[in-house]
Amino acid sequence: MKIYLRIIFCICLCVNNGFAQNVFTNIKYQLETGTYQSTSSQTPFWLRSNQYGTVSLNSQSVTIRGALHKDYDSTKNTNNKIRKFDIGYGAWAVTNVGDKSAFLLPEAYLKVRYGIFEFYGGRRKEVFGLVDTLLTSGSYIWSGNALPMPKIQIAIPNYIPIIGKGLVSIKGTYAHGWFGDYGQVKSFYLHQKSLYGRIGRENSKLKLFGGINHQVQWGGYNPSLPTQPFANNIYAYIYSVFPLKYVSKKASQNLTVGDLQNRVGNQLGTIDLGFQYELPKYRVFVYRQNLYEQGAALLRLANIRDGLNGVSIQNLHPQKPFFFKKFLFEYFYSKNQGTKPLLFTKEVGWELENYFTHYQYLDGWSYHGNIIGTPLITTKNETLDVFPVSNDLVNNNRVKGYYLALNFQLTNELTFVSQNLYTTNSGRRFTNFSHTYEQFSSSLSTVLKYNKTTELRIQAALDVGKIYPKNAGFIFTVKKLWE
Repeated sequence: MKIYLRIIFCICLCVNNGFAQNVFTNIKYQLETGTYQSTSSQTPFWLRSNQYGTVSLNSQSVTIRGALHKDYDSTKNTNNKIRKFDIGYGAWAVTNVGDKSAFLLPEAYLKVRYGIFEFYGGRRKEVFGLVDTLLTSGSYIWSGNALPMPKIQIAIPNYIPIIGKGLVSIKGTYAHGWFGDYGQVKSFYLHQKSLYGRIGRENSKLKLFGGINHQVQWGGYNPSLPTQPFANNIYAYIYSVFPLKYVSKKASQNLTVGDLQNRVGNQLGTIDLGFQYELPKYRVFVYRQNLYEQGAALLRLANIRDGLNGVSIQNLHPQKPFFFKKFLFEYFYSKNQGTKPLLFTKEVGWELENYFTHYQYLDGWSYHGNIIGTPLITTKNETLDVFPVSNDLVNNNRVKGYYLALNFQLTNELTFVSQNLYTTNSGRRFTNFSHTYEQFSSSLSTVLKYNKTTELRIQAALDVGKIYPKNAGFIFTVKKLWE
C-alpha cells in the first residue's frame, strides 16, 4: 500500500508540468468475442496451453474479452532521448460462459519507468527464460500457461551496457508475489529474481546470452495440518532469497523439519545459455535451458540431460506473396532428474529431482490449477486416468518431447501458425510407474486482418494419443482494436 501511495504522489507532482495529460492519452483498446468447440468435453491441448489460464479445460464455451493498455511514451525529445519518467498501465478481463462459467482478470497492473528501472504492481503477462517467445512450446519455468499472479516487481527490463559501450550488457528482475488461497496450501508467497547478460552490441551480428532465474514458494499453511505451520518469518524469506543448505541455529528454530532437510520452501529455476547470429537473409537463435530444483544435481551435472533446447530461424527479408516468417524446433527432456552419477564421482541418486512437485506445496509449481511453467509437464486434472493417483496435482513430469512450429504468411492480411508436438510420457518419479505413453498434439491457426481495426482468428487443433482424450476442436474469434 505504501508503494502505491508513493506512485500516486509522484503522479500528482507531475500534474503541474503537463505530464498527467500524457497519462490519459495513447490508450489502446480491444474487444474480442468467440467460441470454443470440440468433439470431446475437454478443450484440445493447443487451444488452452500458454493462454495465461484464460481458456477453460471444459470445451463448448463462449468467451468475451476486453482490454486496455497504456504503454510508455517512446517519443524522443529535442535531445534525441525518451522521457526519463513515465507511467503505463493495463487491464484485461475475460468472461467464459459454458459448463463452468468464470470471470477472470488476467491483467490489472500499474507500471512506472524511471531511467533504466521499472516498477510494477498487479497482474501482468510475462515469460521468463531464454526462449523464442512467439512460437515456443513453453519456457520451462514461466511460460504463460497459468493465470498471472499478483506481484510487485522492480526490474531492469531491457539490456543496459556495463562494459565497452554495450559490448557487455545486463538486465534483471526482483519480485514478491502472492499465491493466495486457491489450492491445498493457503496464503503462501512467491520470491522471484533473474539476472541475464549479453555479450555483443545491439547491432552486432553475433550475440551471446546467459543467465539464471530463481523462484521460491515459501510461507503459508496447510489447513489439514494446523499444528505444523510453514515458516512465514524473516528467516524464511532470507533463506528463500539465499538458498543455503545449512542455516543458522537461531533461524532453524523457526523452520520446519522439511525446510531444514532440503532447502527453505520449493526452490526451482533454470540456468540458460544461447546465441544469436544474423545472416544476410536470416536470424538464427539457439538456446538451452538447464533445469534445477535442489540445485546439487545440476551443479554436479547429474541431470545435465534434462532441459529445453531450441533453434529458431527468422526470415529477415521475406518474399511476397507467400513466405515463411519464422521456424522453430524444440527438444524437451526431463526424464533423468538426477539419476546419473555425480561429476567426478560414482555416486548416484544424491538429491534426486522431482520436477514441479514438493512435499509441502502439494499443488507443486502451479497457480489456479494450471502449471506455471511448461505445459508438457501435466496435472491430474487434464489427463486421462493413466497415471498413479495421489494428493499431488502434478502426475507426469518425466517427459521427452519434440516440437515443430512454423509461422508463415500468405498475403499481407492472412497469417498462419502451425504447432506440432510429439511426446513420450512416463509419469512421475517415486511412484513405481514403469509405463510410457505417446501423445501427439497439433494445431493450425490463421489470423485474417479484415481491415486496420478488425481481426478474425480461427484455430483448429487435434489430440491423438494415450494421455489426453482423442479430440478435435476449434476456436473462432472476432477482435476489434482501436485507440
